[in-house]
Amino acid sequence: MSSVGNECHRLSALRTGIVIGLPGVRLPESIDLAAQAEAAKLDLVAAGEGVTENFAVVGALAQRTKRVELVTSVVHWTRTPVTFALGASTLAALSGGRFRMGLGTSPRNVSERWYDISYERPVERLRDLAAAIRAAWAASPGSPVSYEGPFYRISSYEHQLPDWAPVPLYFGVTRPGAIELAGEVGDGVVFNLMLSLDWLIGHALPALDRGLVLGGRTRGDIDVGALAIAAVSDDPDEARELARPGIGFYFSVPYLAPLLDFHGFGEELERGSAAWAARDEAGMTAAVTNRMVDALSLAGTPEQIAHKLEHYAEHMDFVELMPPLGHPREVTIEQTQRIIATLAEVKHT
Repeated sequence: MSSVGNECHRLSALRTGIVIGLPGVRLPESIDLAAQAEAAKLDLVAAGEGVTENFAVVGALAQRTKRVELVTSVVHWTRTPVTFALGASTLAALSGGRFRMGLGTSPRNVSERWYDISYERPVERLRDLAAAIRAAWAASPGSPVSYEGPFYRISSYEHQLPDWAPVPLYFGVTRPGAIELAGEVGDGVVFNLMLSLDWLIGHALPALDRGLVLGGRTRGDIDVGALAIAAVSDDPDEARELARPGIGFYFSVPYLAPLLDFHGFGEELERGSAAWAARDEAGMTAAVTNRMVDALSLAGTPEQIAHKLEHYAEHMDFVELMPPLGHPREVTIEQTQRIIATLAEVKHT
């Protein structure tokens, strides 16, 4: 088979979809975008959390769509294990088994200030939460389950939901410890949207493989995906400008500094961090260079994005594309629609 044929085959195998639940977009508009993605024969729709509560959003998606996979990318660790188990199984029943629960932490400041959850030992807490959720899924009428872990406890839980079943549990991850955990015990993994393809290949996937070895598993035992910012324009320079504000926002997230150092973005990090300290959003955007945009997003013409997706298809099972943040609602909607059109053309050319 020719190299062109191999590329087409890889792209046809790569599952693709969009992210909804973004700032400024009204919820009915987000649900409409999901319906457009399904009509365009995309594979999945992911719901983010923070702007909306994503279990409720997935419930609405389950009723509006019939075929696409539904993923939380990610649901934060704010619920009890039993609430997670109930919610996920409810969504699986509503969607006919199309739901995958992407579970993750939130940044330290969000976790502690918004949710009053300590960020102490986050990987150990996430491991314990996953085990407790799965323990709850093991309950059945007349056969209660108890669980005792370092962070979570369940006493004699007995569910009453018909058609009760475990749900594929994915981990939304950024740093090596959580990536290894996903490899060891996850059904799937969703890599953070600010992890470049070079970083994924050089750092994240090796960490995933270490976790797979710990769990006695292989790459075929886990569904591997990535979340990425995409900006689409017939003018590559315009696409970069669209992507820039959303990337600049992440100067406020300190654990991405190693990624920027890896790419030699030390000067950008210094300028962006200073702008963040001064709460200067324009300065944060201005600190994002074209090199950063090219490394950390899929920004460009539809043809350029298709070419980048070919490289993702060599290493990933699925990709979730999110429109750039920091723009008026109309731009976010238009960009999501352009992403849908681009992915539809890539998948079905």
